[in-house]
Amino acid sequence: MSGIHNARCVMLIDPGLPPGVRANTAALLGASLGRHVLDFIGPDIPDGGGSIHLGLFDRAITILAAPPERIRELRKAAKEAQLTVVDFTTLAQTAKTYDEYRTSLASSNDSEVSYLGIALLGDGQTVRSLTGSLALLR
Repeated sequence: MSGIHNARCVMLIDPGLPPGVRANTAALLGASLGRHVLDFIGPDIPDGGGSIHLGLFDRAITILAAPPERIRELRKAAKEAQLTVVDFTTLAQTAKTYDEYRTSLASSNDSEVSYLGIALLGDGQTVRSLTGSLALLR
């Protein structure tokens, strides 16, 4: 991912989810994305009083609405286009522990997995071509 100056980031979240679940989905996708693309986390910045503010993701993140079936299609297309893809599934949401999630996911095939949201990061033109027809999540 390093060296992509025109990188774009979008999150696709199921608009049918309750507001709290949508917010949680975005938070988890953002935290996971940050772990995988450290090059895009800006440096810590001191304010005028000397208090340090931890570095933030240095790109805008657009949050778009997409139903689960469309999220599945775009996840596949984004992986084929070699974008960075982070997903959040119903298996992750309902698991009580990470080990439970890992076991559930390992015993499921992709057609059985339902996606609540995904985050995509990569070449801006490629991301736009995949997501440009989607509306903002409201």
